Amino acid sequence: MGNPAPLRACHGVVHVPKSGGSSLRDAFSKIEGCYAGPKYFDEAHFGTAALLNGVPPDHQGDIARRDELGAIVAQRRLVVGHYCTGSLLGAGCTDVSVQVREPRARLLSLYRYWQSNSAEDRVRWGTWGTELVAKADLALGDFLRTDLVWPATENQMARQVMGDGRRATSPEEHRATLEHFAAHVVGRLAVVEWSARSEAFFDRVSELIGESSPPSLERVNVTEVVGATQDIDSDTLELLVDRTSLDRALLDALMDNGALSRRGPDDLDAEFEATAVRLGFSLS
Repeated sequence: MGNPAPLRACHGVVHVPKSGGSSLRDAFSKIEGCYAGPKYFDEAHFGTAALLNGVPPDHQGDIARRDELGAIVAQRRLVVGHYCTGSLLGAGCTDVSVQVREPRARLLSLYRYWQSNSAEDRVRWGTWGTELVAKADLALGDFLRTDLVWPATENQMARQVMGDGRRATSPEEHRATLEHFAAHVVGRLAVVEWSARSEAFFDRVSELIGESSPPSLERVNVTEVVGATQDIDSDTLELLVDRTSLDRALLDALMDNGALSRRGPDDLDAEFEATAVRLGFSLS
């Protein structure tokens, strides 16, 4: 697919789950010099040591430890995965790019995606599948109230993009995370786009790494609705807002900084509502 660029520093792409990244992974995997797995997760993705160690041996090879990620970065011009910016920058990437999404819509998509995972898929991922993913069998409100699922539901987008994936549980910790992001991370973001603009994102990153003939971007891993129709009442809506408060603060910071094109509250609400309807939810 075109002539590879001269050897240069490696660029990282943060794939936030359920933000259009599977299509990007598929496309980047077709470009010479780009890495899109099999090591597609960093340790921070799993949140706790128990969940990380609960992944069975046959999937431990999908997880890049810090030294392993560094070795991958040293040999590639682009690395994409479910990594946080801290992992990519710490492994030697000079800059990173990311697609973002209205956070409540992303969380609804994750919930429906987990519901669609088969029992066999859950078992293959060990504790992550049988204890976390299985919680998606609960009603949405009960799912969001389950503390066990926090690594995937609690400000996951912000934890990935802002640094090292650690959990911030108080307003003071949220402020500290935003301050760290502004001081140490935002200047290393090369391309930030809304997930609805995946083609523009892919073209910009391809240009950045010197790829003159990128492949076509195809739709991959679209969320299917397999669970029952549910009503999102005011309490559940409040939970969605609470679980994504730092995600929303991240979007505001990116828009204020000029890294991300501005969208107003009404536009973001419209995306959330349209996603809810498409995924089989009604709003009270």
